[in-house]
Amino acid sequence: AVTELRCAAMVAKGKERRYLALVQALAKVDGSSDWLLHGPQVPALRDAYVEALLSLLKKEMKANRRQAWQTIDRLNKVRSWLNKNQEGELYRSAGELAFIQQNLSLALDYYTRSFDVDPLSSVQKRLDSLRAALAKDKGKPEAEKVEAVTTADVLEASSEENELYERIKTALGSGDLVAAVEDSVKLMEDYPGGRRSDWASDRVIEILTNLLSKSDSKFRLLKERVMDPMLKVAAGRQNEWARRLFYGGYYLESLQLAESAASRQKGRAAANPLLTAGQSAVYLGDYKRASRHFEKLVQQHGGTEEAAEGLFRLGMVYLRQERFAAGVASFERLLALPQGSKWELQSRYWMWRGLEKTSLERAREEGIKLVDRFPLTYYGLQARAEQNQGVLEFPEDKKGPLKVDLWLTASESLAWERLQIFLRAGWLDEAQAEISQLPPPQTAEEKVVHARLYGLAFDHHKAISLVNEAWDQDTETQRPAIYAISYPREFVSLVKKNADKEKLDPNLVLALIKQESSFRPRALSPANAAGLMQIVPITARDSAQYLKWKKKLRLPDDLFAPELNIYFGTSYLKRMVRAFDKHLPLALAAYNLGIGRLRKWLANRDELGKLSETGSGNPFDGLWVDELPWSETSYYVKAVMRNYLIYQTLDSGKIELGNPHWRNAAE
Repeated sequence: AVTELRCAAMVAKGKERRYLALVQALAKVDGSSDWLLHGPQVPALRDAYVEALLSLLKKEMKANRRQAWQTIDRLNKVRSWLNKNQEGELYRSAGELAFIQQNLSLALDYYTRSFDVDPLSSVQKRLDSLRAALAKDKGKPEAEKVEAVTTADVLEASSEENELYERIKTALGSGDLVAAVEDSVKLMEDYPGGRRSDWASDRVIEILTNLLSKSDSKFRLLKERVMDPMLKVAAGRQNEWARRLFYGGYYLESLQLAESAASRQKGRAAANPLLTAGQSAVYLGDYKRASRHFEKLVQQHGGTEEAAEGLFRLGMVYLRQERFAAGVASFERLLALPQGSKWELQSRYWMWRGLEKTSLERAREEGIKLVDRFPLTYYGLQARAEQNQGVLEFPEDKKGPLKVDLWLTASESLAWERLQIFLRAGWLDEAQAEISQLPPPQTAEEKVVHARLYGLAFDHHKAISLVNEAWDQDTETQRPAIYAISYPREFVSLVKKNADKEKLDPNLVLALIKQESSFRPRALSPANAAGLMQIVPITARDSAQYLKWKKKLRLPDDLFAPELNIYFGTSYLKRMVRAFDKHLPLALAAYNLGIGRLRKWLANRDELGKLSETGSGNPFDGLWVDELPWSETSYYVKAVMRNYLIYQTLDSGKIELGNPHWRNAAE
């Protein structure tokens, strides 16, 4: 069955409409469902079954979209068998299908889920465009936003369902939002399997989020009246709404719906709403409530991905409550689980910090482990410095130059000779082409040598990637003499000129450029962030106005010029630093995420709202970085801070970590 499924999937990939064999192979497995439950073949068969369903989905999206939704439902039923990439692909496909059918809200929901499990830049681009389209659509009357329904849809529905549908449209057109929600809920309850059920669900969440975006107190009662029927629908639907509200930053309403869903869901289905409820409570500052949900999740749903994340979130809540021993126990338990690898770095770091409050001897041991396991991370570098009386310095590299033997054919020898000529002449594009003609590097040492060559040829992106591969392959190559390949000082005169003007540490600007573009002047992200410091068009226009730039901007082309990009980028970075009272981690989060979104999130908790005013060296003031709901931004802040520490240390030989160490990054 495994071979048959895989062969059928391959045939379907190659021929646009020929997927009958795939359908038949899947039907055979479905007809013998025990195959997927018992026996030594289960792991391989499940994997082949999922891949076959994903292949079928791709074909149906082109040939039979209505059938595609049924395949999406089949995949959802076996979602626990999917790995993260497959789950991300499922949600991306559902998002694309919803987009094709012009259901933008549903598309946004599915793409958001996809990004949550598999944060691809292409998905981020689609999310940005969907949010922009929906924001533009907000200004239209509700009646204009009603989705078109085909004659076939009407014929499929009963007269009672059609009547409800027409009543909802009429209520939306007249602005009677409560009636629209009540009828939408009735439609969902009476006809849960109908296509209009999802349509009604989208209208309900759109009405609520539109009301929640209004701060005027006169809408308070209306919000409550809209929420009331939402708390009575099926638990699965409540969980969907809770996640959408959570990603939208509406944590109180997300908490209410998730708690309702969790109380009514049975078995494994309750894990996700419990996680959502716990996270929402954290972001509202209700740590006692959050710990209850996380504790229940861990106790009742052990072995799930949600429970693993719940253990990490629970440990963080305990640290917030200054229950350090309980926090340490949560992190220890998580690290013992197979699912704990995703959270290992953060768990080890916060376990170390918790142990500093409970057991100094164990804290010393865990600090050494942290440096050994994650030497060149932000957390590992902090631990290294604290083990050295607060001084960060790299050990002396006594091994000498790294050398490898290259065995070259006649044509490869000619490529090597041309490479030397092009490097001496400064013909960098040609030099890069010649490097690609050399034998591909296999060992870690060979990758370092190739990285050095690419660095000389000004392809720092490739050089950095190869060094990272080498370090992952063999930790012996993590030598200070090699750090400079991964941390180049390109454009340093431009960086220093603009950094000095803005009273920023040039090493900070280099650290940001490395993370944003790997020193590629023509880097362009799917979200149209351009150039060395990855400036998006709206920021470029804002910077041009702020700096009184008199020339007309041609975007993105003008941002590919290092002079202008660094000029605009350093100015904008300084504005973020100033906005958060020189609190560098907050400024970096705002640079990556957007100042408005960050401030909205911070405002939910008093201790975070005042964070920029403290600027203390208390490590627990940094808990918020690993609490962020945006994993990309959390990683970004720590990555730039790591880069900054390494650039400073390479520049000065050693640095003393102040209290906090980033306070002197800007004047």
